[in-house]
Amino acid sequence: MQLKSLFVLATTTAVYAQGPGLAQIKHIFSFGDSYTDTGFSSSGTLAGPNVANPLGNPNFPGITSSGGENWVGFLINTFNKTRTFSYNFAFSGATLDSSLATPSSPSVVSVRNQIEQEFIPGLGKKPTSVPWTAADSLFVIL
Repeated sequence: MQLKSLFVLATTTAVYAQGPGLAQIKHIFSFGDSYTDTGFSSSGTLAGPNVANPLGNPNFPGITSSGGENWVGFLINTFNKTRTFSYNFAFSGATLDSSLATPSSPSVVSVRNQIEQEFIPGLGKKPTSVPWTAADSLFVIL
């Protein structure tokens, strides 16, 4: 828990101290475990985030371990003062790296794989359909 608190403090400090501020954030890219997972899929026929549903897919509030909004949902829905879209690669049960800590099931996607195998080959290449920049994006690992 201390590591998560330290990361949140460092991220918050960085956003307010040198970043553009939350009002300029248009894209949130999140990675992690069940605290963050909303059931988002970056592939297949499911729609990505849009004005009507900034969570993308599945429909808001997504599939969460709480059965309702998690922090991602609150951030893009309740506290969303601008048009911010969520691209949530988190997977329930994820470890940071499957080679260091074996997940509960082989189908669980580690944070490392969320980044290296899902984000980087797709949205990491900044496709024209998702024109994100470092100045308008927030990256979170929780």
